[in-house]
Amino acid sequence: MAVIPDEMGKWPERFQARMMYETQAVTKCRLFISTPNGPNNTYAKVAHDPKKRRIYLHWSQHPVQNEGLYRLDKAGKVEVLDKKWHKANPGYAFRSKAGFFKGLRSPYYDGECDRVPPGMEHLIHQELDMSFNVDDFTFFNVETLDALEEKHGREPISVGDVEYEVDTGEFLGYTAQDNGHLRLWMALDEDGNPPTDREYVIGCDVSMGTGASPSTVTIGDCLTGEKVGEFANNRLRPDQFGTFLVALGQWFAGKRGSALLIVEATGPGAGTLGRIVDLGYRHLYYRTREGTLSRKQSDTPGWYSTGSTKFQLFTEFRRAWYRGEYLIPSDVSYTEAMQYVHVGNEKVEHSAALVTENVADAKSAHGDHTIADALCWWAMRRHKAVVEMAKKELPAECGQRRYDERMALLTQNGSWFTQSWRQTTL
Repeated sequence: MAVIPDEMGKWPERFQARMMYETQAVTKCRLFISTPNGPNNTYAKVAHDPKKRRIYLHWSQHPVQNEGLYRLDKAGKVEVLDKKWHKANPGYAFRSKAGFFKGLRSPYYDGECDRVPPGMEHLIHQELDMSFNVDDFTFFNVETLDALEEKHGREPISVGDVEYEVDTGEFLGYTAQDNGHLRLWMALDEDGNPPTDREYVIGCDVSMGTGASPSTVTIGDCLTGEKVGEFANNRLRPDQFGTFLVALGQWFAGKRGSALLIVEATGPGAGTLGRIVDLGYRHLYYRTREGTLSRKQSDTPGWYSTGSTKFQLFTEFRRAWYRGEYLIPSDVSYTEAMQYVHVGNEKVEHSAALVTENVADAKSAHGDHTIADALCWWAMRRHKAVVEMAKKELPAECGQRRYDERMALLTQNGSWFTQSWRQTTL
């Protein structure tokens, strides 16, 4: 008896892993059939296992699809391989770009390239040429991330859950437990709290909380530029997630008395932000005109995602990550980031979201941790600049120094109101 999982690479990862486990004792004959779907799933691991026998069925071996087969080298020179077909069909308009697999093309292949929607050319590379990495389209370079994970990746120091009052968001405590939703890469003090000699930013990506996709958090240390915590839970409604964030922001109080929250406001994030504001938390990232020299803030909390703002977010995040300005220890961050691809002109999306027709499935595979990581850095980069500037001694007659001293007096009580006033008036 044989087990044949068809298109295994397109299954949700949890089903791929479960199938491997549950069919191992059923039969000694398992035929894994699929086109690739990125390098970081169970099927990809099976396909690259040297102990497994592999059979490749490329389109160029198909007796219909390879009619008129030709090849282009890097210089664009055409080599006709199916001379019989081209003799019977003279004048074919050869393409100028080599195919992804050994430069091979054919009228069939050319037609498929014409049919693919604009911005989704990576599907040709993946579906026809059987590429797992889709190197020409991946947003983050796989080799670079592998090297960064080798250098900075490590196991969390603590795993646990935050306890808080569900009606007010008051922080009650932290309990370490192996199956907790919060992972920390920083040592807590003797009272079980994060160090208070620095400031923290919390980046948040919000889900509907129905079980398909988790709401996620990334906690950044503005002093060291490190990701020091992450959280994921797929059963918190947007409003419940907002209550949790208020408690988490209180716990990571730091020097400011509360952490700076940056929440994606698009979609379910609006419900989260509404709950945060209702509970009186005001140390928030406010919508900013990033394309202007002044970068003027509005009084609208949250980061708003569009095709252009998301590309800008990811581009800045990638630059900082590659240059070591933002240090990430989490294995989950590296795994999810490798799944992002270029889509069209200055757009980036999670690859799995582009190959499903189901909206819920697309959301569940859209790289929640990567969004939270990027948002955290987006706020940290401005926050760090402010912290570094504050270290410079200004002359006594300087207006900025007098203003800073007055603001220090106004914010001595650490109230959220005065922090909010400063955020919206600077």
